[in-house]
Amino acid sequence: SVTIAPRQAGPLAMTLHELGMNAFKYGAWADGCGSISVAWRLQQDTIRIEWNETGGPRIDSAPKHGIGLNLVTGFIKHELHGDVSLDFETDGLTANISFPFESATT
Repeated sequence: SVTIAPRQAGPLAMTLHELGMNAFKYGAWADGCGSISVAWRLQQDTIRIEWNETGGPRIDSAPKHGIGLNLVTGFIKHELHGDVSLDFETDGLTANISFPFESATT
């Protein structure tokens, strides 16, 4: 269990919200048949999050990065000074997110 710095909470919440909305509109939750798993870990001074969608509509090609995906990359890269990769596999999206951990007590 970790407590992140307040300045990190908003961008992280918005990122997860956007991924969830995209899953609801286009991804794993779009047809009510898919699922999402989210795992995270603190590795040294970096938080790593893996978002995996499976069982939704088939993905034949990576979608254009619209406003939502641009928000995701912007929040992670510019607000959290981290990295994000979005891999659109045939069976669903895998998002790997990492950013420096800032404790709420620092």
